[in-house]
Amino acid sequence: MYMIYSKTANYIISCLGQNSNIKFIIKEFIKEIVETEDPKKPYSDQKMVEIFEEKGIAISRRTIAKYRDEMGILSSSKRKRF
Repeated sequence: MYMIYSKTANYIISCLGQNSNIKFIIKEFIKEIVETEDPKKPYSDQKMVEIFEEKGIAISRRTIAKYRDEMGILSSSKRKRF
C-alpha cells in the first residue's frame, strides 16, 4: 500500500549512520507523503507516524506536526478537498 515511499524510506534508513541532514530528509519524506495522498482523505499526523513506523523509522506525532508546520503544510482537516 505504501510502496511509493520505499525509495525515500530506504534513503532515510541508509543515512541514519552518516552525518546527513536527517531533518531535511524526514521533511522530504513528509512532503512526498502529502503530495501522493488522496485529497479527499488526507493523512493525519498520526497516520504519517504509522507510515514511518512501517518503514522502520520511529518518529513522534509532534515531530511530524512540527516539521509539517515548518514547511507550510496545512493539517489534514485543512488539506481535505471535497
